[in-house]
Amino acid sequence: MRSGFHDHIKLSKVELSYLKEIVKASHAAPWIYQSIDGLHASQTATLCGVYANDSLASFAWYLKRSSIINGISYSGLSIGVVTTAPTQRNHGYAKQLICAIEDLAYQKGIASCT
Repeated sequence: MRSGFHDHIKLSKVELSYLKEIVKASHAAPWIYQSIDGLHASQTATLCGVYANDSLASFAWYLKRSSIINGISYSGLSIGVVTTAPTQRNHGYAKQLICAIEDLAYQKGIASCT
């Protein structure tokens, strides 16, 4: 049984369909729902999530970004499409998710999350 934070999640078609329905029900902007297939297939965006009782309770995609400003290199993680399943809300799963992503950033030597 899966529980807790998991990184680099790859979903089956059935699981991805379930995830898309959660996003569609949770976010008003239609482009978010429409971008899920592309995010999941991306080589640069990484799906991670928090499982509760073997079910994906809260999830997000993140990607590493690098930039040079005034000759100084910066790196960070961009976090997007943070979503918690409606039946799993108010249990702190999204907070656990964001904290775990921040920990990943520090472990990888990435300066900040946005």
